[in-house]
Amino acid sequence: MKKLLVFILLCFTIGLFTNTIAQIKEDPNWMTKEKYYNTVLAPQRGLKPLSKSLGPGDRKRSVLDVGNVWARISNAATLGYDRWGLCWEFPARSGITYRWTMAPIIGAKKKNPDGTYTKFFASGTRGAARFSEEEYQPLPGFAGYVDEKNNIGIAFSDKPQSWPQRWPSLSDLPAHARKITYTQPPVGSTGFPGVLNGEVVAKREAYFVVTDNDPDAGNKPKPMDIRLDIWGLQWDDFLNQDFIIFRFIVTNIGPDTLYDVYVGIHDDPDCPEQGAYEWTDDFAAFIPVGTDVEGYSPSEDSLLWNFTYLWDGDDKVEGLIASNVGWVGLKFLETPINPATGQPMGITTFQVFPYSEAPQTETAEYDQISAGVSPPHNVNPHPDDWTQTPNSYGPDITYVVGSGPFKLPPGGQLAFTFASIHARNKRDLFKKAMLCQLLYNNSYRAAEAPPEPSVRAVAGDRMVILYWDDRSEKGIYYKPDGTIDHINDRLTGNNAFEGYKIYKSTDRGQTWGEAIIDAFGQFQGWIPLAIYDLKNGIQGESETRRHFNLGSDAGIRHYFIDRNVNNGYEYWYAVVAYDHDDGPIPPLENAIRSYPKEGTNTVAVIPGKPASGVTLGSADKEAKHVSGNSEVKIPITLLDPGKTTGKKYRLTFKQGNTPFSLLMDLKDQDGNYVVAINGDTIRNYPYFYDPALDNAIIFDGLYLPVQDLTPDVNWDALVDGDSVHIYDAWTIDLTFEGVNAGATIDSLSRDALSSDYEIRIVSNPVLYPAVGASLNPTGGTISAPFEIWNLTTNTKVNAAIRNRGAAGFNWDDYDRIFIINKPYPENNPGSFNASSLADIPYRVRIYSEALSVPPGDKIKIVTNKILTKNDVYEFNTVKQTTTTMTASDLENIRVVPNPYVVSSPYETGKYGVQKEVQFHHLPPKAIIRIYNVAGDLIRVIHHDGGSIARWNLQTYNEQEVAFGVYIYHVEGFDETGRKIGEVVGKFALIK
Repeated sequence: MKKLLVFILLCFTIGLFTNTIAQIKEDPNWMTKEKYYNTVLAPQRGLKPLSKSLGPGDRKRSVLDVGNVWARISNAATLGYDRWGLCWEFPARSGITYRWTMAPIIGAKKKNPDGTYTKFFASGTRGAARFSEEEYQPLPGFAGYVDEKNNIGIAFSDKPQSWPQRWPSLSDLPAHARKITYTQPPVGSTGFPGVLNGEVVAKREAYFVVTDNDPDAGNKPKPMDIRLDIWGLQWDDFLNQDFIIFRFIVTNIGPDTLYDVYVGIHDDPDCPEQGAYEWTDDFAAFIPVGTDVEGYSPSEDSLLWNFTYLWDGDDKVEGLIASNVGWVGLKFLETPINPATGQPMGITTFQVFPYSEAPQTETAEYDQISAGVSPPHNVNPHPDDWTQTPNSYGPDITYVVGSGPFKLPPGGQLAFTFASIHARNKRDLFKKAMLCQLLYNNSYRAAEAPPEPSVRAVAGDRMVILYWDDRSEKGIYYKPDGTIDHINDRLTGNNAFEGYKIYKSTDRGQTWGEAIIDAFGQFQGWIPLAIYDLKNGIQGESETRRHFNLGSDAGIRHYFIDRNVNNGYEYWYAVVAYDHDDGPIPPLENAIRSYPKEGTNTVAVIPGKPASGVTLGSADKEAKHVSGNSEVKIPITLLDPGKTTGKKYRLTFKQGNTPFSLLMDLKDQDGNYVVAINGDTIRNYPYFYDPALDNAIIFDGLYLPVQDLTPDVNWDALVDGDSVHIYDAWTIDLTFEGVNAGATIDSLSRDALSSDYEIRIVSNPVLYPAVGASLNPTGGTISAPFEIWNLTTNTKVNAAIRNRGAAGFNWDDYDRIFIINKPYPENNPGSFNASSLADIPYRVRIYSEALSVPPGDKIKIVTNKILTKNDVYEFNTVKQTTTTMTASDLENIRVVPNPYVVSSPYETGKYGVQKEVQFHHLPPKAIIRIYNVAGDLIRVIHHDGGSIARWNLQTYNEQEVAFGVYIYHVEGFDETGRKIGEVVGKFALIK
């Protein structure tokens, strides 16, 4: 009996314990929102559990991932729900997300025959536990093919491959979308229907179209017949990278007038989404029109109106974030026009409610969006709110925010624009909110960082070479198709380019060097591997942007060699262009791209030895001087052995539009002008190499710095006389006396400047014309005991003398001698025969140690032999070749590591470890087939270039393979495609 009582008591205790656990499990404070929906709300309301499937056809999803906030959206107007892990991730790559679901909502009334009105409502939310969900269906034809691996689905302005072959006209649309005639958004000059009258204004614009009247998956029980054109705008620069802007255009595409229309959004943000109960401890506040915002000026107040913001109640997430949880704001930038006032209506509805209390009928949903602004939940600060903010909402926040009412006749349209903003603190959030409103007010013209450079990476043996063009310095912004979009920052009209920063990642973009952490523990960026900046005195930390290094006046470079690498490892590099302060705009820099791609500013490279049988290209180390008098040396640096052409090149010069200016022509042996990587054709090319700008000609894998000598006397080669001498160093230069002389370097002749001269003491005095301060002839003459000869042309030349010594008509030590590079006028001694300043290359002042200078003494003036139109240079290159290979050469192919035990040293990645083995010592091209021991084909790898190929241990359908023994079969080809042979080997994968 005692045992029975003990058993009954034990059962009762277990029952109580089980019931307690069940109650705990049903408490939302112990659940994620997904689990709460699937286990509590869905069964209560007869809803289907949430899944990862997209639903009806034509639905696509893509990731807005060019900024510091990443969001996967659906073209069914679901702007926030994502069970794939990118539901408004901030900062990008952090794994911390800040939203459950968000979507546009529309409420309206239709007039019945009896004069009464029926309320309608449509929502694109998913997982919001409300009556109306996923009621928008995308219209077909507004996107291209789907490739989720490469983020292609929704049409993106910066991904032309995501566009349809042509944008649908009204007649192309299905019948439910063309019940009446109405206006569609225009397609802009880029070929994309951008947000601003067809023009693209953001780094990335997403565009898709939905309706609520799809016959199969539309609004139930009856649609309103509305169409939404939706844009998502994202930027990647420092100022604008922490928000995403959405714009809706709502069109009545039905035959009935819609009354009392409200347009807005349902939003369910969480700070953050991670954590078992984090979605139940958030607070929010709202700033309506007319608010005097504490701590801000009246002009700033107006920029903060129509703004709501959310923060975490205790500013921490157990086990995940110790403090400084992110803040989320919604800034409503545009609402439809109030017909009574002609001004924007503003936000008229602001309803905040717990997640579980979403309305459950269409009438209740309409009543909610038209209910006005709800009073604060916490007039006095809530005890669980660490900020102790009065007039707050919470602690469980779901928003319905809208504007209305409006009358919308058939074909009528309403516009609604808002930004979702993310920040680390309230002050930063408010600053970004004001910036968003200014951005919208300025037609989305954001301050722009310099254009990103186009970078190429060359894999060498334990070495990586990066080289890039100069579009950043020129301020040239390109479209995705390679044509020029615009020049200079569209906001300021300037190009404040300052330099380049080079970053290196050894973990495929997860980190980019040593992190910069401020005094508050906040991440502020990465320390670059190198900085190359203009020599303009702008250096050190920016005064307007803390922790931003402006450089050290190191000078610009256009290539970088990294020898701190290991063969077989993948390295990512980013060459980021940045600027200095431009008026009120702080320094900005290009964003590092999420995914590397040659030709952008972010590239990936695997160093290694050349492919088997490959002889790398080469070039002469220095151009050969074949004609002319120049002493200029032109070195040649080989950057990319794979790009050499095997051709001979010829560099020639011609005079420009001034006596000194010189133009270059660079042709190959076929007579074709060379085109540099920046797109410049080297024909009549005026830009000589300046080490501070590093503006060498980069072409066909070569780096060619054509640097002229300084036009001056070569003092090391000058030969002084025995009793007559150069007075001192400054007396021979290009700075003529007299402010009206007009002497600039462009006024002077290259031939005259590069000639050598000799001043010869003679017995019979020579007459020279006298000149004044402006080199104007005075009409008189001065007698001097010397002749002047151009040794290069073996010609006696004229001179002019300005008397600066004792009065009289004879030369003395203090007089200035201006060499005139024209034959001495024997028939008219003392005449001035210079036709322009181009004939007067040098000013000379000499002196004698004796009262009389003996005839025969002389001074030889040797000059720097600068480039002239008579100079010609040539150089040769050797093309990369493949030697004759045989099948036996393929025996050197190896799988590394073999065996693969749990992991390999090559494994790293942004989203956890990416498993990997490599095939080494491959020929230039190969087809690698991998089989299991049963003979099933697992994967085919097409190798093209280099000596290393990688396999991620996945099958052709991206399923991880089992551990065991695998067979590889390699077909090898040379660069021409000639088959070399085949080889078979095996390797093991061991847990």
